[in-house]
Amino acid sequence: MTAALLAVAVVVVIAVVLLRGLGVGVDVSAETRLLRICQGNREQAERLIDAELKRNATLSRDEAASRAVQRHQRDNR
Repeated sequence: MTAALLAVAVVVVIAVVLLRGLGVGVDVSAETRLLRICQGNREQAERLIDAELKRNATLSRDEAASRAVQRHQRDNR
């Protein structure tokens, strides 16, 4: 019985890790989403945030990142 419980626990842990990797049930910041879109390239993400801030200087950094994500999604349909 212990081996069966261990197997179930391992499956649950793997499922949680995989779902987190997909962003399911996790509140991910816009900046993190943008960084993923940029494949980890921080300089590119910064340039995109800066471009949004130049368009509208009253935006917060998070809102600028969110708009950059939206712009990317719209432009890449």
